[in-house]
Amino acid sequence: MGNDKKKGGGKQQHNHNAVSAESLKNMERQVALLMKEKLRLQMVLQLNEEELQPKLTEIKEESEVLVSKLNASDNTTKGTTGGPAAQQKQITSRMAELTQKQTKLTMERNRLALQFKTQVTPLREELLALLKQRDEVQVKIDIG
Repeated sequence: MGNDKKKGGGKQQHNHNAVSAESLKNMERQVALLMKEKLRLQMVLQLNEEELQPKLTEIKEESEVLVSKLNASDNTTKGTTGGPAAQQKQITSRMAELTQKQTKLTMERNRLALQFKTQVTPLREELLALLKQRDEVQVKIDIG
């Protein structure tokens, strides 16, 4: 009888810890956005004052192209292959990898955000906001 309870509890725990493809996609989206945020901060911090306005114009044009691309796309979903057990193992493995990456990126992003606060100017803020909009559209195109 004791063994039966243990097996049942193990199955419940396994199902509870199972990661869905949807939660994996959500984590991929979060990590992609975090990576883009880190890169945005790095870029804005590296630009000198004379480079800000031309970069702002360039990013506005890129954003318009991406928005058009997003509106034109049909956002089809990609199929997966393999059995359910193999898929679940891959999903769980990928989720663990993404969690580690998310932790590392969060620390790097926080460091850069603090650095940005010491060098903030209206043009830098505008460029950062525009880059954020562009990156969010790009992630929607890439990940869905």
